[in-house]
Order: sequence, then C-alpha cells, then structure tokens
Amino acid sequence: MDQKDELYYLLRAFLRGEYDIRTFCDAFYDVYYPDRPIKFMDEEEFKCFDKLANVISRYTPFEDDIKACPNAFYSKNDVNKAIITTCKLLGII
Repeated sequence: MDQKDELYYLLRAFLRGEYDIRTFCDAFYDVYYPDRPIKFMDEEEFKCFDKLANVISRYTPFEDDIKACPNAFYSKNDVNKAIITTCKLLGII
C-alpha cells in the first residue's frame, strides 16, 4: 500500500469510527510527513490532503491553547469538519 492508499484508508477508517481525532491526526501525520506523497496523487488530491494536513498538524485538544492563540490552533470540531470536507471533495462520501 502506498502513501496515497494509506491516507484514503485512514479517512475511511475514521468515518467508520475506528479512530478518534487524536489518533487519526497522529496516524495521518505519520503517513503524510515528512515525505509528502505528491508523486502518488493528482493535483486535486494533493490540494485536498495538503489542506487537511495543515489543519491536523495544528490540532490541540486543549481549549486553553485555542483561547490563548485563536488563529494558531484547531479544535476537535475544526478537525472533524476538515476531515468530512476532505472526504466529500475526494468522493469518499
């Protein structure tokens, strides 16, 4: 399974409820970085995954972080929305 397949797997597994936000973010980060898999994707896929990567890399479970730096971090709800949006754009749902 290449990186692209792994990322699609993670999205589908999240939708099935197999991952919570923190676990999904950690797994996605491990697959996507440090070697972004651009060679395995078309341009639209890469844009979708790159936007999602930006959100998940700045996820924090701590409300105090979000309050202290509101434009620096994303909440659980923000990450969930980004995952759903990515799934819709990629035709998973």
